[in-house]
Amino acid sequence: MSNVISKAALVLTLGAAAAQPVRAVADEAAFYRGKQVNLIIAAAVGGGYDLYARLVGRHLGKHIPGNPNIVPQNMLGAGGNTGAGYVFGTAPKDGTVIGAATAGVVLDAILLDKARINHDPRKFKWIGSAASDSLICVLNKEAKAASFDDVFRQETVLGVSGGTTRDYPQLLNKVLGTKFKLITGYPGTRDVHLAMERKEVDGVCGMSFISVQSQRPEWLKQDTVRFLAQEGSVQQPDLQALKVPLTIDYAKTDDQKKVMELLYTQNIYLRPFMAPPETPDARVEALREAFMQTMRDPELLAEAAKARLAVDPRSGKELTEVVEKIFAMPKAIHDQLRQALLE
Repeated sequence: MSNVISKAALVLTLGAAAAQPVRAVADEAAFYRGKQVNLIIAAAVGGGYDLYARLVGRHLGKHIPGNPNIVPQNMLGAGGNTGAGYVFGTAPKDGTVIGAATAGVVLDAILLDKARINHDPRKFKWIGSAASDSLICVLNKEAKAASFDDVFRQETVLGVSGGTTRDYPQLLNKVLGTKFKLITGYPGTRDVHLAMERKEVDGVCGMSFISVQSQRPEWLKQDTVRFLAQEGSVQQPDLQALKVPLTIDYAKTDDQKKVMELLYTQNIYLRPFMAPPETPDARVEALREAFMQTMRDPELLAEAAKARLAVDPRSGKELTEVVEKIFAMPKAIHDQLRQALLE
């Protein structure tokens, strides 16, 4: 008799466990039905971050239970920290606001004066990242520097729109001794491209190779620019075929290499999305699941292929682990990177 009761109890327990996810989805569907979710894009219209954020935004709503309407809003400033700060501290924390951040906001929270940063990346509810990427230095063909070796000997003028377009060449100047002159004030990478065409600047570093493929495919077809160097730890096959060198191979000491690797960790999660702290756990899980479903959506993949946007997603759990790993690195490496990036 007791054996029969045990089996019955097991069936009831398993049934209750199976019902829990169903109830959770139903609860989130009830919450989101008829609502609007604001997608805060912490970058300028038309750049790589904006393209990815809007691509995800066009498909995400159909995978969130209740199918809310996703409304993108650009909130640029401070290398992405303005938008990140809004999502962290001001935005509703009920799942009706999510952010599309710049990758640099994680390290900025370690490197910059705390008075300038009003968010803590360890407390965000990371939803996922749409792609990893290879970052590059690219110059006008008319620029005097014909190779990466040349920028150690002569000044080369770069346009800067903040974030990686500032940090990556600044790192090269301070750690390797390149002679890049950085001209700041451009709202986005598209504006830097125009400045290159007008010969206001020689080029740009910290530029997404995926953005080049999607926004400036003619650069790969016409002999108008020079791909100077890859800013990362891993060779990108197309650039390797063009014999574009890795900047990290120019590191002369182990410490130099570690500092460069710390900054280049951003390449793993270059298109991150997050929800505010205190967003309910069940809602975060719904958003994370919806995000990964979105990144597998055939319609999104077809649109991404047409726009030449690579899709290489990372889950919210993976992103959380990477952020924790960055914060756990030795203070000495943090300090060396800070010294390299901050004048």
